[in-house]
Amino acid sequence: GDGGRRPAGAMGDGSGEDGAAELRVLEVVRACQQGNGLRHRDYQRYREYCARRLRRLRKGLDFKLAGPKTEFALRHVSTEDARRDERF
Repeated sequence: GDGGRRPAGAMGDGSGEDGAAELRVLEVVRACQQGNGLRHRDYQRYREYCARRLRRLRKGLDFKLAGPKTEFALRHVSTEDARRDERF
C-alpha cells in the first residue's frame, strides 16, 4: 500500500478568497497513479491499488453492502454531514 502517505501539496492552506480549503486533485491523482503502477504501464497493480483504496474508504465511512454482496446501499451525505465529519 501507500502507507497512508499524501503527496506533497495535496492540500492547500485554506487561504482561498472565500476561506474554503484548496484541493489539488489532479496533482494527487497523478502522483498516486505514478506511484502505483501506471508509470510502468502495470495496469493490474494500479487496479489492485484502486480496489484497496475503495475498500478502505468504504470501510472507514461505514458504507454497508445491500443484498447479496454485490452493491453498496445508497447513502446520502448532506453538506452538513461533510462539515461535521472530516472523513467526507
